[in-house]
Amino acid sequence: MPTVRYYSGTTLPGQTTAAPHVFTWNGAAQGTHTLIARATDNEGAETASAPIEIRVNALPAVNLTASDSSAGVHGADQTLGFTISRSDTPASPLQVYYSVSGTATPGADYSALPGSVTIPAGAQNAVITTQVIPDDLHEGAETVVLQLTANAAYQVWQAAGVTGTIQDKPFSAWLHGRGLSSGNGDADGNGTADILDYY
Repeated sequence: MPTVRYYSGTTLPGQTTAAPHVFTWNGAAQGTHTLIARATDNEGAETASAPIEIRVNALPAVNLTASDSSAGVHGADQTLGFTISRSDTPASPLQVYYSVSGTATPGADYSALPGSVTIPAGAQNAVITTQVIPDDLHEGAETVVLQLTANAAYQVWQAAGVTGTIQDKPFSAWLHGRGLSSGNGDADGNGTADILDYY
């Protein structure tokens, strides 16, 4: 049967025996390669293609940091921020994927995140932000954890997740820490309402 062998110098990365003779070279080393295809027909006659040159670039490495790791349900800072950076600055954009976990609930405690962000062409990073959703619940501090997801377009620089913390209102955190749902009681039995004990 007709066979097409694909050479990089004297190395044979692969061959095909069926039309349309498409070959995918997996695991090619970084750098410049000169490729030649040599076709042999059923009678043993052989012909070679003109050489072509390809360049294999290293995949960019991506890293995740918490650029604004603390926000609250009260006060001026109600936004958490995370930054995804890449190790190169090419002409094309790069879409990076991430998972979201933690003790906070998306859509209830903070605006839900889409799970991916695009670093624009010519840029080295992109910022992901999420807005805290205020409430009057006594929940204590809650976390939002982002973790990079593996993809064929890049290498994950670090596998660990990055944490942002949503701080509760001070009085709500105080009640939560004591297992109380209201400040009107007298949990310690000292004759003073819990809310006065707090203040």
